[in-house]
Amino acid sequence: MAKTTFKIALVAVGIAAVGTSLVLQHQAAGRLRAENLALEEQVADLRARAKGRPDAPIAKPADSSAPALQTEQVQELGRLRNEVGVLRQEPTDLGRLRAENRELKAATDEPEDPAEAEFKEQTVMRMNHLKQWALSFHMYASDHKDQFPTGFEQAASLYGAEALLGSDTNLFEITYRGTIENIRDPGRTILFRETQVRQDPRGQWVKVYGFADGHVEAHSEPDEAGFASWERDRLVPAQTNATGSSPQP
Repeated sequence: MAKTTFKIALVAVGIAAVGTSLVLQHQAAGRLRAENLALEEQVADLRARAKGRPDAPIAKPADSSAPALQTEQVQELGRLRNEVGVLRQEPTDLGRLRAENRELKAATDEPEDPAEAEFKEQTVMRMNHLKQWALSFHMYASDHKDQFPTGFEQAASLYGAEALLGSDTNLFEITYRGTIENIRDPGRTILFRETQVRQDPRGQWVKVYGFADGHVEAHSEPDEAGFASWERDRLVPAQTNATGSSPQP
């Protein structure tokens, strides 16, 4: 009787072991199918993006708690994740490249329209001429007790600016005829300016200015009326220009 009971117990254990093995195999097969499905979804997503669907959703990777995949599946999953990372990075790279392109254009200020190029060339020429005049005026002042010249002719020979007299006396006007010491803020005091305001092809109005500290700049306004208020704080009052004896307010 005891032997029979023992045999029955062995058979029961065997059946239980077989049942447990089948359950584990079934669960492993289910997880493997889920992982394969995830891989297939990622492949489908990548193909959709390659056909011009950047907004297609990215399939979620398989659950990290799942057991290790087979070697080939692991390699494929890694490759797919890398490709997804590249696709996600492309919009960022595109935005960065566009930003760099805008910065380069702003730095070089390179116009694309021929009319803008011609206008820029004229503006640069005027700025270069005023830089030459600024140097000549300061050289003259250093030899005349810090007194700026009252006309372009007086300073023309000091820095080889004689050739500019024919055109520049019509292009520019002197706005200060006094001494350097009477200028409170040379970097904000206009020494000479372009006589006529010009409109660029984009509709902005532009004038070129030379300042008492020697720097030159092209200032723009949306309309001609804007220059009067901008110049008001940068010009020495007219009554001081004749003698240069009164300090700048």
